[in-house]
Amino acid sequence: MDPVMIPPVLHKRIADDPVIRSAWGLARTRLMAATKVVVVGFSAAPTDFYAHWLLRSTVGTREVELVVMNPDTKKEGKDHKDFTTRMRSIFRQYDNDRLCKKLCCFSEIESVLPQRT
Repeated sequence: MDPVMIPPVLHKRIADDPVIRSAWGLARTRLMAATKVVVVGFSAAPTDFYAHWLLRSTVGTREVELVVMNPDTKKEGKDHKDFTTRMRSIFRQYDNDRLCKKLCCFSEIESVLPQRT
């Protein structure tokens, strides 16, 4: 299996590559069925239209147990505000207060992910 990276660009060639198209379709199916979604390492770059669409059209359509790991631990910082604004554009079903409660720092990741037995 060869690793594939899909960069956060405006024009992804999803339909042109059968491997990427299949992975994207599987991601959409899984996100539609998910009851809990933990978003880690996703900055929601404005140019990443397809990733925004994928999340907005699946998780963004209903209430799920949502946790977004925010890389900026300083909640008063500009980066945190910009990140929150980008997340709000995707997860519109959560008002500001409820969305902010979904944002966690990376240091909290152990409490968010399920424990392996």
